[in-house]
Amino acid sequence: MEHMAEDELDWLPEDGVALTRTELSRLFRTLRALIAGTDELDANRAYAVDIAIVLTRAIERSEGGS
Repeated sequence: MEHMAEDELDWLPEDGVALTRTELSRLFRTLRALIAGTDELDANRAYAVDIAIVLTRAIERSEGGS
């Protein structure tokens, strides 16, 4: 699902970033709306689901999960 070359993302901080609860809430609400507004087989829906999974895993890591 990659549409950008890795070198196009060189500006990203090596250690990642911290998001506030408000920012995370906004991201998840926006993703939910995007998912709800797309057909089940729409590629954009799959991208939104992938973003939600990555965010969820990051939250789990920050809370000491695997």
